[in-house]
Amino acid sequence: MYKLLSSIKSPLTALLLMVCIGCFGVYSFENVATMSDSKLKSEYSDIEHKLGKRHTLYFGERTYGSPEGLESVSLKRDIDKFESRLYELNLEMSNRGIVP
Repeated sequence: MYKLLSSIKSPLTALLLMVCIGCFGVYSFENVATMSDSKLKSEYSDIEHKLGKRHTLYFGERTYGSPEGLESVSLKRDIDKFESRLYELNLEMSNRGIVP
C-alpha cells in the first residue's frame, strides 16, 4: 500500500485513493463447508460483532429524509455482506447441530 501511494505524484490523488480504499471494505470469506466447528463459532461471533458496529454507525447517523452519502452507502453494503455471511454460517451450523 505504501509503495502504491508513494508512486503517485499528486498528493491529492493519493489522498483520494486512501479515502476510497478506506470507504469500501473488501471482504473475502472462507468456504463454510471446510471450516471446523470452532472456526464456525468464532467467525459467527466475529461477524455478529462487526455487524452490530455497522448497524450502530449506519442507523445512528441516518435521519428520516436525509440523503445517503458515500459512507452510508459503504456501510449499507457492509451490512448486507455481513448479514449474508451470518445467514451462511447459521445454516452450516444448523446442519451440524451447532448452536451459535
